[in-house]
Amino acid sequence: MLAVRGRAPAVISGCRCLTSAASSESARGHLHDQTVVVNALRKDQVLRGVTVAHIDENGHGVVGIHVRKDKQSFEFAFARTLPGERLNLVVEHARHDKYKKKEPGKYRLLLEERGAASLDEVTPRCAHFSEKCGGCAFQHFRYEAQVQAKHSLLCQRMEEYRLDRGGPEVPLPEPSPSAFGFHGRTEFRFFLRDGIRMGLHPVGNPVPISISQCHLHPEASHRAFQAVLDSVRAEARATAFDERTGRGWLCSAIFKASPHAVVKVSADDLSKIPEMEVLVTLVTIPGAPQEVLVRVAESVMSQCKDVVGVTWSDEGGEPASRLAGWRSLGREPQKLLAGRGHLTQHVLGVSLEAAPEAFSRPNQLLADAVASKVVEFSKAGPEDIVWDTFCGKGCIFPVYF
Repeated sequence: MLAVRGRAPAVISGCRCLTSAASSESARGHLHDQTVVVNALRKDQVLRGVTVAHIDENGHGVVGIHVRKDKQSFEFAFARTLPGERLNLVVEHARHDKYKKKEPGKYRLLLEERGAASLDEVTPRCAHFSEKCGGCAFQHFRYEAQVQAKHSLLCQRMEEYRLDRGGPEVPLPEPSPSAFGFHGRTEFRFFLRDGIRMGLHPVGNPVPISISQCHLHPEASHRAFQAVLDSVRAEARATAFDERTGRGWLCSAIFKASPHAVVKVSADDLSKIPEMEVLVTLVTIPGAPQEVLVRVAESVMSQCKDVVGVTWSDEGGEPASRLAGWRSLGREPQKLLAGRGHLTQHVLGVSLEAAPEAFSRPNQLLADAVASKVVEFSKAGPEDIVWDTFCGKGCIFPVYF
């Protein structure tokens, strides 16, 4: 049994009402094997061995509790818990309106202790995962189980919005050939702590943690990451921006990667994962010294052969309070500091030049699979007109030709 320090609150304040007694058919649908049935919930009441039923859209584990007194079922979400895991919970808050006795109560549950682990829990590869760096949610969740859990969540939402009627069953998602080294875009914050460092922000915490290696982006991006860090440290005039004091000017570095050439990636032979080319963007506040940035860019290009270009965005200086996955604004064209200002990407044999401001699919190893599915679902013929809108840089459009 793994104990946690203190009591971790549920991710949501209060609870989410699922069903009511007025809809017995709906209630039966949600009272599955993992739902705990209690007569009532009272302050300081302890619930032991509550099983996590599924994950929600935020990747948090969800437990279901049916309260007979309220004649309703509720959901409570807890970060980093997995389906099948057993939790010991304590009721921190239980409130009933004495003037509206027929209305259900409002509850808040805390995670007091984690009990039996999920059968799908695995050891995280990354040393930073335990620090809750904000970059990953599922490194401790077996990848095949992740795919199944996301498929179940999609089917559940389609059922709730009645989108599943009259159509074919939703197939399982196309799995990634690799659970690591796939991410086409990563961004790391510069900050001062015994010299300049690069890192990420933990969820809900404005203080970044130092990152030595990110396993989500490819090896080429990691080599570029190290080259940028070494080049910035070697430049005496390079200073990290501090939102608290307003001093410094260097905010973050963005690494965008793309395969060198068209390579068929198979889950049976991960050695075929292609080498990547990397485009680096240095993000600063307005007015940063361009001559210093040029020297840093040239140093990065000389140290790392994977980097094909370094660009500059002066839209940095975001607020100190950030959510996981924060990124620079990208509203203005970036300036070229060294090399070329685009990535060459390949989709179904079509080569595209992607500008640094353009959106790209997070998983570069599935770009062909995504494009193929769009073509398959659209059933477009030679005489049809296809509108490629809200699709980022438009990587779907060329595959029709």
